[in-house]
Amino acid sequence: MDYRYTTVHRVKGVTFGPDKIDIDLLNDDSAGLRAYLTTRLDVHSNEIDEHVAIANVLLNSMFGHSPNSLEQLSTEVTSIQEARRKKYGESVFLVTVVQGVVQPFQPDAEREFDGFIVYLDGSPNKQIRDKLTERVSQVVASLSFAIDNLLAVEKVTDTVIFYREDGKRVHSYNLTGSANAFGSRRISDDDPPKVDGYYRSLRRNPALQQMTHLISSSLSTSDDQLRSFLTIWSAFEMFISKVFSDYERQLLQDLEAAQNPHLPKQYLVRIKDVMNGRVRLTDKFSVISDRLDPVNAQTDVAEFAKLKKQRDTLHTKDISLEHLPIEATQRLVRKYVALHLRRQKSPASSS
Repeated sequence: MDYRYTTVHRVKGVTFGPDKIDIDLLNDDSAGLRAYLTTRLDVHSNEIDEHVAIANVLLNSMFGHSPNSLEQLSTEVTSIQEARRKKYGESVFLVTVVQGVVQPFQPDAEREFDGFIVYLDGSPNKQIRDKLTERVSQVVASLSFAIDNLLAVEKVTDTVIFYREDGKRVHSYNLTGSANAFGSRRISDDDPPKVDGYYRSLRRNPALQQMTHLISSSLSTSDDQLRSFLTIWSAFEMFISKVFSDYERQLLQDLEAAQNPHLPKQYLVRIKDVMNGRVRLTDKFSVISDRLDPVNAQTDVAEFAKLKKQRDTLHTKDISLEHLPIEATQRLVRKYVALHLRRQKSPASSS
């Protein structure tokens, strides 16, 4: 049975130019994935809104449904879209669509209508969501790397819709067990290729999957200040831990290649011994930043040290959650993850 998993995120910090309606970001045919930005969510969300409307209108009466339930369904879809427009206005939305195939399954109950079928219980909805969460996180993170002043990517909804062999939609429901000011940047023509490039780089780097999920989670939880900050800081620490050994190795190789007569080989061996497992987090970031952005490394290390001090303060003092440096931390980690991914694509990265 075919399925389509769709997630919708509201993107804060970007706007469209006057000639833009929808912007394709990437197509990953091997994964059945497409991602795009839109300001016309109502045009793209009919099936998603229908899914929510069915839950609101039909589920309570599907086995003795009243004659006007289907008419109510149309009204409910309109109501859902109007409420969304009122809440989000002219927002930009990230829509990620993944198509796939699952084994046919037998629901506990079902009912067929003119345009769709409703299944109750027994569907692999949760398994599909769990399987594809990391893929969607990679898209969200890639967007954040490409657009430097993007501030938040808030999840609006996600939906799994199945399709019978004749193409008829199957809406399945498992019922058992179950404040910052910001400026926006206009999306440029260069941004979609960047998103596509970062996404494919992340696909090739399974070691960064958990970090990617944390970045996406921090962007999606901007209403919970403490959680958002702790999550992005965890992502930063994880990134440094994952990549430091590579940049340390490059640094030591450069020192050895310099053949400085005032730098005996025994001294280099001693540096390796001392650095092995004993380097402070800020010093590790200093090595990474110097390799990836030597021009701005000193400034970024000072910023990192300030952010770390505020992070450490959480253990010893009560501080206002309104002043947590969430956006500054997000910007810095996104900058260096993006630089790291670009360096890996460069021939010089093999040195």
